[in-house]
Amino acid sequence: MTYRFEFENSDVSAGSSRLRLSSDESFTVSAANLYNKSDKPIVGVYFFFRPGILIRDADLAKKILVTDFQSFHDRGVHSNEKLSPLSANLFSLEMKRWKELRANLTPTFTSGKLKRMFPAIELVGKKMEEHLENLIETNNGIIDVEKMTTKYTNDVIVSIFFGLEVDTFKDNANIFAEFREKFNTKDFILNLTTATLFFYPKLFDFLKLHRHINKFMSVMGDIIQKTIQNREEVNMQRNDFLQLLMQLRKTGTLEGNENCLSRITDKKVSLSMNQIVAQTLLFFLAGSDTTSITIACCLHELTQNEDVMQKLKEDIAKTLEKHNGIICYESIQEMEYLDLVIQEAARKYPALPVLNRICTKPFRIPDSDIVIEKETQLIISVLGFHRDPKYFPNPMKFDPEQFRDGSKAFNTNAYIPFGDGPRTCIGMRQAKLSAKMAVVRLLTKFELSALNKREIEFDNFAIALRAKNGINLKNCLGFGLYPIGMFLITIGLFLVIIFILIQYNYGYWKRRGIPYIKPHLIYGNLKAFVKREESFTVSAANLYNKLNKPVVGVYLFFRPALLIRDAELAKKVLVTDFQSFHDRGVHSNEEINPLAANLFSLEGKRWKDLRANLTPTFTSGKLRKMFPVIELVGKRMEKHLESLIESNNGIVDMATVATRYANDVIVSIFFGLEVNSFEDSANIFSQFRDGFNGKGFIQNLTGATVFLYPKLFELLKLYKVNNRFMNIMADIVKKTIENREQTNTERNDFMQLLMQLRQTGTLEGNGKWSNDKQIKLSMNQIVAQTVLFFLAGSDTTAITIACCLHELTQNEEIMHKLEENISQTLEKHNGVVCYESIQDMEYLEMVIQETVRKYPALPLLNRMCTKSFEIPDSGIVIEKDTQLLISILGFHRDPKYFPNPMKFDPERFREGSKGFNANAFIPFGDGPRTCIGMRQGKLSAKAALIRLLTKFEWSATTKGEIEFDNYATTIMAKGGINLKFPRASSPKQTVLLIIHIHTPLRISLKQHDNIHHIDFICSLRIPEICILILGS
Repeated sequence: MTYRFEFENSDVSAGSSRLRLSSDESFTVSAANLYNKSDKPIVGVYFFFRPGILIRDADLAKKILVTDFQSFHDRGVHSNEKLSPLSANLFSLEMKRWKELRANLTPTFTSGKLKRMFPAIELVGKKMEEHLENLIETNNGIIDVEKMTTKYTNDVIVSIFFGLEVDTFKDNANIFAEFREKFNTKDFILNLTTATLFFYPKLFDFLKLHRHINKFMSVMGDIIQKTIQNREEVNMQRNDFLQLLMQLRKTGTLEGNENCLSRITDKKVSLSMNQIVAQTLLFFLAGSDTTSITIACCLHELTQNEDVMQKLKEDIAKTLEKHNGIICYESIQEMEYLDLVIQEAARKYPALPVLNRICTKPFRIPDSDIVIEKETQLIISVLGFHRDPKYFPNPMKFDPEQFRDGSKAFNTNAYIPFGDGPRTCIGMRQAKLSAKMAVVRLLTKFELSALNKREIEFDNFAIALRAKNGINLKNCLGFGLYPIGMFLITIGLFLVIIFILIQYNYGYWKRRGIPYIKPHLIYGNLKAFVKREESFTVSAANLYNKLNKPVVGVYLFFRPALLIRDAELAKKVLVTDFQSFHDRGVHSNEEINPLAANLFSLEGKRWKDLRANLTPTFTSGKLRKMFPVIELVGKRMEKHLESLIESNNGIVDMATVATRYANDVIVSIFFGLEVNSFEDSANIFSQFRDGFNGKGFIQNLTGATVFLYPKLFELLKLYKVNNRFMNIMADIVKKTIENREQTNTERNDFMQLLMQLRQTGTLEGNGKWSNDKQIKLSMNQIVAQTVLFFLAGSDTTAITIACCLHELTQNEEIMHKLEENISQTLEKHNGVVCYESIQDMEYLEMVIQETVRKYPALPLLNRMCTKSFEIPDSGIVIEKDTQLLISILGFHRDPKYFPNPMKFDPERFREGSKGFNANAFIPFGDGPRTCIGMRQGKLSAKAALIRLLTKFEWSATTKGEIEFDNYATTIMAKGGINLKFPRASSPKQTVLLIIHIHTPLRISLKQHDNIHHIDFICSLRIPEICILILGS
């Protein structure tokens, strides 16, 4: 940068500082105004008759304060210890003497020392709180916070630095308060004394103006000396600054801080009594006013910017919650947003608004011909820098966010509220700690509001920044206010606490650095679900689509949950790292609800043992034996549809038909009973299923709590909601088992296998599936599994059948291709629909796969983190007991994993095809907890589709996508799935005609289920066989 020298025109009597003497503005505001009058990096000014340089470039200021400190190491103020021993303070002393003293004093402000002094600060904070409570009912709740904070900082400084207890809130006339007031008086002589001390130190000595100050200083010096003498006589020690100074006086160092000293100087210099007095008075004068200004101005800005104040209150509340509501050194250090607010307050209202340096050896400004000569006075207007839009955009806006880590909203070289470099304010940490303590206590105990919207007008006589006529705020609410409304206050306070807790809870994912979807105050991320605008599973899929991140934090009402959006991570959760996610975290308390002892709900070892027992019941061999039962129900469905052909213009709700089919299959296989829902749709099983899937409030509350809040489910005893049906189901199962055992009846169904497990703990011929332990099933466990498979199996199978048939009618070329596949396979099996022929239908398998992709019957998986798990290559740790959601519907309709996902395309599942990411295809879950009834569900669906397609011609009533029911637990079509099904004009089958020619001629026609015999006499004798295959 190239610098040019410019100077400010001066008044003949006062130089550039004429406003100071006329009292139109304070010296610090004068310096800021001079700063604003030019746009040059450096400006020549005159302090009365003394030339000086005003620095306006932040990088140059950095050089003066830090980089080239050796050329500007002194302030150039009065520091004659011989004439004025009290000038031997850290602020005034020059290089060598300053360096030694700084080395001695630096260890007194470490974190450890401040932590020990914290109780003293806390005690004064409590006194301030009591004082405010007493003021609430006076003056309409209006308080001058500047006066109040001045009293607070007065007592904090006296306690820490003088080692004495005073209460300025009750006794505003104590010696320390008087001393401070006299030092800040608007007296001409004192103002002249201050001006000459800074600008004409030799004149200060010549006029012996130190005597004017010494009148006050001698009183303070006596107090300090007496305090030290008293402590030494009684051998008393106290955790304060004076105790540390006494230690330095004796040994020249502090215990445990030798390393700190050696980094600065090799010498150990003991402090004299005069030096102790000088430092103590410096910290009292410098510390009390600067800290009180920061607190008062901070509170002013918070009441002017209620959004910032509310955010700060939340930060304070959340942090205190971690520390059991205790305000302590550690909790204050953790309040990140509080630190941002204090930094912003110190920017807009720097407690040290002007820095001065003297050039101690000639210095050439880089990239210029300008040389700053020795003895030149330099002024750095901190207030000017901090309110310069070049360095701080929109500088009059109070914006703590610009100090957040990573923000590049300003030039850091321009932010110097406590100075910079070796001579930075040594008491900065203590001042910030005291300020933070006051702000925390005031905001947690009182509601403060502004009297009006305005900027602070500065006092023209103040040395530092001080508000003209104080800073008046209104305390809108306080403890003990308005006894008549105590009840309302209590209710209000309770609601506020609830609100804070909710807000803290909703910060769960933000605190962990995980991207999240902003929750609604009451509903979390389930607003649409609660308002019945969409089902829970569709809500989860929509949340999946809202944020393109591998993991997304969501809130299921108030409960944080992690939504998995990465297929590889889902694979880890379900399979690879199953040991960290082996439970679902749903209601599974067998003691109060025996039906919770089912395979879906059970946890840990109980689940593992049961799974090992049940796995052999779903082998291919077992399903083959059960197939005739499935086929029998299929024939009933066919007969039912034939009866409907002539009614309703041949239109049928396929969702209803498929539900009745699945209902009867499940009842027959799992309960071992025969029902016909096609003729009796009001049977007890249909009623049970409809009741469980009801749209009532209680039913929905039950469904939500069993998954999201299992403990609340138990507390509200919601397991009793379906007791009537559950008891009936249990009675049916028990009676069926008792009847079979009494009559020694056996049947090829699931119930028979469960009975065998109840008797022996294992299944015959299933050695490779055997568990290490043979655990017999109890009657309650049999009931629990049977009810589970009924509820889970009937709906999921029905959904697959109905949605598949819908897609086939929407895509006729696929339907024709499937019909051909079925026809060709049945031809190989002599027209017989059996377990083997179904397994041979490759294209049917692809169609089913594509159906469960687009319409997964299990559209959502949930898992509970059972031990902390770090997501690979992320740094994100999933904490124990965190709920995880995997939206199968979201994965299956994500174009990242399935190109053109809304297109029904079975070919993507052809063997060898790479049309999708296999890890993203999880229609039945994956890993050890994959759906145990998957094979049975697919077999039942395939059997139904074969019968429907071979017996009837289907067509769509409308073209379009299925609209999902907003109340359904799984995926269900809103208003059903209406299809048209006139019977085929000719049989939808291949006819195998075998003609055996002999005498007499007999013709045998085999047509699937029926054999037609035609006998007639023929004179021909042809000893051969003719085979004719007739198409439909």
